[in-house]
Amino acid sequence: LDTRFTPADPVIWTGDFNVAREPIDVYDPEGLLGGLCYNEHEHAALDYAIQWGLVDIFRKHHPGEANQFSFWDYRVPNAFKRRMGWRLDHIFATNPLAEKSTDCWIDPEPRLLEKPSDCAPLLRRFLTEVVPSEKPRPAERTLSASDPASRIVKASFPVSSLERVRR
Repeated sequence: LDTRFTPADPVIWTGDFNVAREPIDVYDPEGLLGGLCYNEHEHAALDYAIQWGLVDIFRKHHPGEANQFSFWDYRVPNAFKRRMGWRLDHIFATNPLAEKSTDCWIDPEPRLLEKPSDCAPLLRRFLTEVVPSEKPRPAERTLSASDPASRIVKASFPVSSLERVRR
């Protein structure tokens, strides 16, 4: 983050991180602690991002709210019905965007379909302004799949994306 952005930049980082950060983000915090997707090393990586200046947009709108899951393991029989889930999908943003966030929620309805994904969509709403311009602004850089920085992020968090939002 430090080499490309500052906390004052409008940055959003979102995806299936496969990391549950807080005890309320898993159905069994004591039993799962130390395992894959819920351990001190992964917590430290997300804590670093938050200390740097990213805000957990879901937790901004649902502080302390338990049983808000975005993933249910198919290897656990009836995990969805038994509410044995994890919050592994995240939306982080710097303050310039976090301040414009008006809502964030997990939609579990798709999990009721005949052949659902193991994840439910994490959705967010931001207030935006459309400002007409007399001349086009130069395009700002957006990280793409071919960008070396994007590969570094994907190596750390397999299915995530990091993008800079146009001002």
